[in-house]
Amino acid sequence: MRILFWTDGFWPRFGGLEVFSANLVRALRKRGHDCEVITNRNEAGPSYSFGDVAVHPFSFQDVIEHGGLKAVAGQCAQCNRIVDRFQPDVIHLHGISRSVFQFTRQQKRARRPAVITLHDNLAAREKRTMAAWALENTERVIAVSDYIYHEALGREPGLAGRLRTILNALPEPETCAAPLPSRPRILAAGRLATQKGFDLAINAFARVAAEFPDATLTLAGDGENRGDLEDLATASSFGARIRFTGWLEPEKMPELFNEHSLILVPSRWQEPFGLVALEAAQFGRPVIASRMGGLPEIVIDGVTGKLFENEDIPALADTLRSLLADPALAARMGREARARASASFPFNRLVDQYEEVYRQVCDAKV
Repeated sequence: MRILFWTDGFWPRFGGLEVFSANLVRALRKRGHDCEVITNRNEAGPSYSFGDVAVHPFSFQDVIEHGGLKAVAGQCAQCNRIVDRFQPDVIHLHGISRSVFQFTRQQKRARRPAVITLHDNLAAREKRTMAAWALENTERVIAVSDYIYHEALGREPGLAGRLRTILNALPEPETCAAPLPSRPRILAAGRLATQKGFDLAINAFARVAAEFPDATLTLAGDGENRGDLEDLATASSFGARIRFTGWLEPEKMPELFNEHSLILVPSRWQEPFGLVALEAAQFGRPVIASRMGGLPEIVIDGVTGKLFENEDIPALADTLRSLLADPALAARMGREARARASASFPFNRLVDQYEEVYRQVCDAKV
């Protein structure tokens, strides 16, 4: 089967959508499918290879906002040439913001079987837009969590019958999970942006740090809020025990998880799923997460970790204190998290389910 991924982001960019897309493309190639990728980037450039998969980067958003009609038409013609040459059996659209304009123009020109995966909770809110057209004219729509499924269906009842959940998943890590370190080490990883709530992590850590003099907090990642977060950490009496790693390559993450005993996911927005929480669970780490979006589907409160109410710094500090004070409980939750990650989020099942969807939309065309 020939599958064209049309995505808002792809490797070497690093984020939830990019990790998902790269893992699925790699798995589909191993199963013998032909894949190519059309992706949005900040700057357009020549096609490059992801393994033996051709990736075609376009600066979709910049051209639409600043390029003018001639540039948009030229970009459209380039996409058309890729599609006409590759002749995909199915187009799989990931994210319906930056890339959706050219996707819909292509589909209006020559309709092909298509699948959309909703990777965020904004997609189904679009009205009278290209995104709305894409949702209405696509054979199957996939939600990455039950939260996204119910949110999308509530806003777009017309998706009933075409919408289903395929839970996000990650391949089993090649690196073995290490025992929890004896020294309490706390980690929060991701893009340093307001919606990720890393300021909540710093403020909560400052409330408990005096009680646990060996505890440290690591913030892994980069983003527009890094400077503000560094200032907040410096202003704390415990700033010397708060470390910023900057951006890390994905290959470094297993080592980072193994170095830490507890993972914080204090998002203040509705996480569509929460891959960091799942990856932490794969390494046997208990997770403290906000009770938002898809995170409660990964973190079972009191079993594989703990949940706290969004924005509630005292509650986050109390939850953090409870696990720092009871390493045996943290270790037990970590073991439960690892077992549940393997049983409830198997990556091979995800690939099987997407293959099934591809076959369904192709058979429907026949």
